[in-house]
Amino acid sequence: MFVVQKNEATSKTIRMPNALIEQLEEIAANEDISFNQLVVKARTPVTQIHPIIYRRLSMR
Repeated sequence: MFVVQKNEATSKTIRMPNALIEQLEEIAANEDISFNQLVVKARTPVTQIHPIIYRRLSMR
């Protein structure tokens, strides 16, 4: 049987510099993914860059 998994999601508004948004939109377009997918994918490098902070946040 085919099962569609849905991840829980929350809409969140954040402020970023316009230049950063333009860069992220360009990367997303080049990778043929959405802006949101790019942001979600960026989570992994954050956990690798600073694992101690990530562990603290994930324990909340």
